[in-house]
Amino acid sequence: MKLRILLCGIVVLTSCTMLSEPETPKPYDAALVLHDTMHLLRVHYPFLTFKNINVDSLEAYYSGKISNYEGDEITTLLFAILGGLKDGHVYFKTPSGIIVKPYSPPRAVRDRYTFSLNLVKKYLNSNLHSAAGGRIMYGTIHQNIGYIYLSTFLRDDNIWFYHFADAISALNATNGLILDVRGNGGGSDVTAYAVVSHFLSKNFLSPIWIDPNGNEVSRTTIHPVNPTYLKPVILLQNGACFSSCEGFIDMMRELPQVTTLGDTTGGGSGAPRDFTISYGYTLHLSTIGEMTYQHQYIEWNGLPPDTLVRQSRTDLERQHDPQLETALEILGG
Repeated sequence: MKLRILLCGIVVLTSCTMLSEPETPKPYDAALVLHDTMHLLRVHYPFLTFKNINVDSLEAYYSGKISNYEGDEITTLLFAILGGLKDGHVYFKTPSGIIVKPYSPPRAVRDRYTFSLNLVKKYLNSNLHSAAGGRIMYGTIHQNIGYIYLSTFLRDDNIWFYHFADAISALNATNGLILDVRGNGGGSDVTAYAVVSHFLSKNFLSPIWIDPNGNEVSRTTIHPVNPTYLKPVILLQNGACFSSCEGFIDMMRELPQVTTLGDTTGGGSGAPRDFTISYGYTLHLSTIGEMTYQHQYIEWNGLPPDTLVRQSRTDLERQHDPQLETALEILGG
């Protein structure tokens, strides 16, 4: 049946059909999310044995509390489970695209503000040249010592690689080199291999990676690339060095001309991948674990330097970089 209504000379036709109440969306099934998460950990997570994690016990524990995690509380469930892994590579993304990172390595947090490139510039006797979109900064410092800062190992096709070769060429006549990766959070192992290749006199094997079943993954042979730099190198590191940056440090410290200096790195090496689970959640999980050439996991342990020099935020406030100053003393700068 239709009704005709006259409002200010305007005729409006309306229907007498009753509108139904909007349907209430079904709540998320937390048990399903728990099952999906535990399955991924069993199949893909490489540090279960190393971290003494029993997935069956973990699943039983959260199954007993599953009524606490219905609906929107699924985010709390994932935060608790993934945070318990204490893995700096692990996070999850909600269906709306919000990234939730439940854990940050303590050394990375501690050293997040203990390095300043602006302060480093005050020690240089020339301007820093910028290359690869600012990812590479280089110049010279006292007594003909070269300086290169690498802010990241994020991959950028071949442009990044060519620019690093240019930096080595520009500094090849220096008596020694300070290679600074403090605060470098990682990126691509391919980029790290490309940098290492400029410091080699012979072929060199990449670090060891172990899959979730304890099997060693095939390793890469890295070949020397011109221009090479075989004179003394001090590699500056700190707790904010993470992921592929730690793999880079592990390779470099195996070379005879390299001395590492600074503080122990963050401790994270998991080659993470994204996995989609129920209701559109995405889990970002480590899938293989990197080991040092001495067969120790980098995860949690980090890499201690050859020469330990601690640095604090207070040092920066006082315009003081003890790590850089010690490197200069060693190189005679």
